[in-house]
Amino acid sequence: MDGDFVSLHALRTGNWGFTLPFPCQVVNAKTGQDEKVSGGRVHLSITAGETCWFRLMRLNGGRDCGIMMAQRKEKE
Repeated sequence: MDGDFVSLHALRTGNWGFTLPFPCQVVNAKTGQDEKVSGGRVHLSITAGETCWFRLMRLNGGRDCGIMMAQRKEKE
């Protein structure tokens, strides 16, 4: 792969997010719709057993600068 694809599988239901490795537009590969990006992160509410696929469309010739980290968002 070219590093511009994310697959996220939920083992537990909850609010999850991942940090983007470069400035990009995030497109849901199943629906073709854009996901909201806030502060270089994507926030999702997903169900246990659900798998989400995303294409990362680089902005302004961005380059890889890190590893994506999936993190569960604690309830506020």
